[in-house]
Amino acid sequence: MLDAVNGQIVRPQEVDLLNSQYQAVLAISEAIAAHRDLNALFHDLAQRLPRIVPFDFINLVLHDPTREVMRLHTLVAPETSTIRPGLELPIDESPAGLVWKSQQPLMVEDVAVESRFPRLTSLLRENGVQSYCVVPLTTALRRLGTMGFGSLQRKGYPKAAFDIMQQVAKQVAVAVDNTLNFEQAQSVQKQLKEEHDRLRLLLDVNNTIVSALDLRELLNAVSTSLRRLVPHEYASLSLYDAETQRLQIHALDFPASKGLIQEGLWIPVEGTPHGRALTSRQPLFVTLQDIEQFDLAPRIRAEGLKSGCFLPLISHGRPLGTLVVASLQEETFLKKMRICFITSPIR
Repeated sequence: MLDAVNGQIVRPQEVDLLNSQYQAVLAISEAIAAHRDLNALFHDLAQRLPRIVPFDFINLVLHDPTREVMRLHTLVAPETSTIRPGLELPIDESPAGLVWKSQQPLMVEDVAVESRFPRLTSLLRENGVQSYCVVPLTTALRRLGTMGFGSLQRKGYPKAAFDIMQQVAKQVAVAVDNTLNFEQAQSVQKQLKEEHDRLRLLLDVNNTIVSALDLRELLNAVSTSLRRLVPHEYASLSLYDAETQRLQIHALDFPASKGLIQEGLWIPVEGTPHGRALTSRQPLFVTLQDIEQFDLAPRIRAEGLKSGCFLPLISHGRPLGTLVVASLQEETFLKKMRICFITSPIR
């Protein structure tokens, strides 16, 4: 067959290969259009690509500019694989790092004789990988990472297959970049919403402080405001008595109480989470396991409380008491700690 453009004779086998490559590139475009999630995209690629680029493993490794490591983001591999997403390697100790820095593809035809990347090579041998190829993932704006193909056979990919890998990588790079930008935008939007909610809560609490004169009314209002962002079933307000070195619960919001924790209960500073928060002047977040170390553990456990946030109330450097929110659920409140920090209803 005569190539009308170059005037060269093209064998039928080469025509078939070119057609396969074009079809593969089209299939990759379709896969990218169909998936925004990178894991789903690579699982789709793992189904479409083997007919032109045989492999047993395919992965996405991204550069982490904060920690300066190469992190395995996505891996499609046999179920027996012991390599897991999240694996991190220093740039200079990773084939992905070498490719990311040089922007040149890397072919390792025999893992058994490869000595440059001992930690990864050991994992590859453990999983039966005998050869692999790594190509850069780069857009016009930035270097993202690499795309890798691993095989359970010793092999060197022909140039045509090598070329198609790089063509695929160019398209995947755009998809990866778009996904990362989308995730970043979502993260920023979530942070803005959390900040808006935090400020709204602070405003509500401040309005409550101004209008509420009774401690029970104050606690109920604050607890109601907090519950929108920090789910909890228990809230209490305790005041500190400097003479006896104890705290006393003056207001309690705990509908599910079994009567073991009530208003009027005196709580020693020593050996209690309330006391630790007050003396350290720092919020204290506890789980059920943490509670076991305190003297009040039997009461707390019997009431079914499994986690809590203990907040010191300080005014002009003077300890006034504690505000406590706790839950019947096994949750540490750490995800909501910013909310807890701002809530100190007595000044």
